[in-house]
Amino acid sequence: MRVILRAVGILGDADSTKYDAQVAKAVEKFQSSVDLKATGVLDERTVKALNNPKRDRQIDTVLVNMERWRWLPRQLGAANVGNAYVILNIPDYTLKVMQRGAQVWTTRVVTGKPGQHATPLLSETMKYITVNPTWNVPPSIIYNEYLPALQQDPTVLQRMGLKLERNRDGSIHISQPPGEANALGRIRFNFPNKFLVYQHDTPDKYLFAKDERAFSHGCMRVQNPDQYASCLLNQSDAADEEESL
Repeated sequence: MRVILRAVGILGDADSTKYDAQVAKAVEKFQSSVDLKATGVLDERTVKALNNPKRDRQIDTVLVNMERWRWLPRQLGAANVGNAYVILNIPDYTLKVMQRGAQVWTTRVVTGKPGQHATPLLSETMKYITVNPTWNVPPSIIYNEYLPALQQDPTVLQRMGLKLERNRDGSIHISQPPGEANALGRIRFNFPNKFLVYQHDTPDKYLFAKDERAFSHGCMRVQNPDQYASCLLNQSDAADEEESL
């Protein structure tokens, strides 16, 4: 307890082992100062932050933003669509539609789990929107998750509404037809990329209520896909009208 009391700046008995309301309040204040959720609970992330040496937060903020800008393309938004673009903030779990530097719409998203399923950093052009999509399960999920599950329970794919087929080359193809239970929901937003990720609807709406929303295999689930589609199409239509004038 001695380390905690001194780190969060409480005056009093530094040898006390009592975690009272005063200590909890100080921990909350410290958590807020280091951009952690202010719970007052001494969890693993808080202990790690307490043990880290103090640095100038303004310098850290500048360095982080410089790195972010380094990864961004020099041109955001094509002129033929009114300089509109979409920016998805992975750590913040938010998606924003921007036009001429101003936000015109935003929503919550679910992103990839940290590690091998993390959502990749990329910049691509959205080509088209698919309504009532079929989910073609990626090979990594087929061989790492579904086939082992199938060995344990031969009915698992049927119960999940998945269809298994064998390709001519002997590989396995698993798909899920459109419907209420489809993993992609009712709408998929497509921007071809080497990572084979995209944005889409989801039947698991409850996940959007969570503060931390890293649950996918890399794709980005959108909370309000119908509004998102409408916003994108409106931006495109407005750009077309402007170009015709």
